[in-house]
Amino acid sequence: MYCPTLKVDERLDIAANKALTVSITQKTEETCYQANNGSAQAKVENYGNKDYKWRLVKAGTVTPILQQGTKNAERLDLQGLTKGNYSLYITANDAIKKFSDGQACDIKVDFAIEGHDKVTITQRGGTSAHTYLDCGEGRRRILVVDAHKTSPDPSALFHVTGGKQQPGTYNNYTIKVKDPAGAEETLPQDTDGKYWYTFSSEGDYQIRISDVNGCKDAAALYNYKVKKRVALSPIKAEFEDCKHSSNTGIGAT
Repeated sequence: MYCPTLKVDERLDIAANKALTVSITQKTEETCYQANNGSAQAKVENYGNKDYKWRLVKAGTVTPILQQGTKNAERLDLQGLTKGNYSLYITANDAIKKFSDGQACDIKVDFAIEGHDKVTITQRGGTSAHTYLDCGEGRRRILVVDAHKTSPDPSALFHVTGGKQQPGTYNNYTIKVKDPAGAEETLPQDTDGKYWYTFSSEGDYQIRISDVNGCKDAAALYNYKVKKRVALSPIKAEFEDCKHSSNTGIGAT
């Protein structure tokens, strides 16, 4: 082998005339904000069939070393990565130091792990948020989320940002509402990027919101109370003046 980063003093018979190389062959994103579940797969070639050393750092730095180890195989798996830019260094085995000034061959490859912004949810009205059923109808249709990226309707029950999204005018979320009887419904998104729900009975509702990867905010579950308005009872008024008395209504002369 020979080292692409150092002057060659002597070529070895092992992998003769082939450069020590490293490349990234596969990557997976970090699914949720700070989930630390991104990964990468590297391929190390022409390393001389002896243990090589590897170390992982943030791109543009040499310390701190995030991960390190030794390996004697082409395939090197890196796990537990968060969103960011990285540099993977490969150092040839000490037994094959045949380069300038006795240095071991040290090469690197840069790569990035993709990730997504934190899912942030604000409930209008806070934890005491509630509504009333419409009089005489026993139901009420409410805008739960407007997923317009730049100008969402402020009257929506929740304001949601972040998570894994595709380019376009609207964000995309999975919104589930469970009614007081335990029946759960996944809300469809209309052509205007809005999610609506019709509350049809009084009681406590549970609402869950996540992105397409299932990422939620810290609360994860939101409660929403629906109340029934108290009907007005008939009022009977009586009055008496110097000339009249009545028990059927209020009048004046």
